[in-house]
Amino acid sequence: MHDEFRNTTTKKSAYAGKVYMELKECSQIRNYNELMKYRQLGSNGPIVSILGFGCARLINPEESEKAIIEAASQGINLFETGPGYGNSELILGDAIKGYRDKVYISTKCSIVDEYGMPISQDDLFQNVEMSLKRLRVDKIDIFNAWNIFDLEHFKAARKRFGFIDGVRKLMDEGIIDHFGFSSHDSPENIKIYIDSGEFELAILSYSIIDTTYEDVINYANRKGLGVIAMKPLYGSVVLLLSKIFTGQNSDDLAITGLQFVLSSRSISSAISGMTKTSEVKNNVKSVNGIERLGHTFRNNITKRYGSFYFSHTKFCSACRYCDSCPAKIPIPKLMKLYNVISIFGNQKKEFQQFTKAQTIQRNDFEKCLECEQCEKKCPDNLNIIERLKELGEILSGNEGIDCEIQRIREK
Repeated sequence: MHDEFRNTTTKKSAYAGKVYMELKECSQIRNYNELMKYRQLGSNGPIVSILGFGCARLINPEESEKAIIEAASQGINLFETGPGYGNSELILGDAIKGYRDKVYISTKCSIVDEYGMPISQDDLFQNVEMSLKRLRVDKIDIFNAWNIFDLEHFKAARKRFGFIDGVRKLMDEGIIDHFGFSSHDSPENIKIYIDSGEFELAILSYSIIDTTYEDVINYANRKGLGVIAMKPLYGSVVLLLSKIFTGQNSDDLAITGLQFVLSSRSISSAISGMTKTSEVKNNVKSVNGIERLGHTFRNNITKRYGSFYFSHTKFCSACRYCDSCPAKIPIPKLMKLYNVISIFGNQKKEFQQFTKAQTIQRNDFEKCLECEQCEKKCPDNLNIIERLKELGEILSGNEGIDCEIQRIREK
């Protein structure tokens, strides 16, 4: 039995708000596997695997189903999806039906519509009903207010007969078990959301190259909220670093990145996007010996990788929220190219390999209508239009590529 569940008593962690349950019977844990680790999701939440399965990038149903089943067989019991991730809910619903009582499904709904206006309760109820149908379930284990953008949106959601009142009604009816939120807002505002008493958990970005929310994650923990870390590999940017930091291949760096996140006892689980069984098997290795990784390990990782994020231009984290351009520009692909340029500088080999592999066309940059829809949706507040223009200049000809790339790196 794992260290966290060895005794029959309840032990508090270093933070008074967070309680780690040391269970007498591991049978109380859904989909228990002795090779997996589990933590409680907040003071009153379920016991979840410390590694969760992110479903945002599920595209191929057959390949995705194999990955989901592999994850379940490895003891992963937390699966995170959402209606904005293409056919993610449908694919997960089909794949997980044989494991339904053994796992927790987390999905979400935006508190505003595409125009930034608060959605009505009727809209919320309709969205939840559609999620239930796509997932083929009769209730949602964990439901989240998706990406609370700012205080104005939050205040609107709290109004009488608003979004949060609607969620409470669904909880009373047994359709939703637990309620949380995700956000990319300022740490100061996120603390307000935590202190509101509306939520049981928070989903926040955290990785070895971006620890912006570390203090607020610890704060949420002290307040008794569960914390799910999203983007633990920062949209695969962490994996690209293997080409810079010698001595680690991408698989090893993925394990290191996940271990850094999971070694924080303020985090209940880290959601890693996986699409292949090989990715599942590799990522599961990150839980081995996690209980022995302490401050020394975390400090060494921070020294090695932490300054990288702040010494470069802000990266796209590959959320794909911008993948609905009215001009049909493949923005996620182009923002990934911008990441590549930012990381590798004037190493044209990496740049040319990427552009060739992704079949990027020069006229992709000429279609932009500057409607700003992509920038309004971007949780990282990137200047997408400006970046498209810069990429267009780089791809307009081979002359000056090196200096243009260097200019981007220095921004």
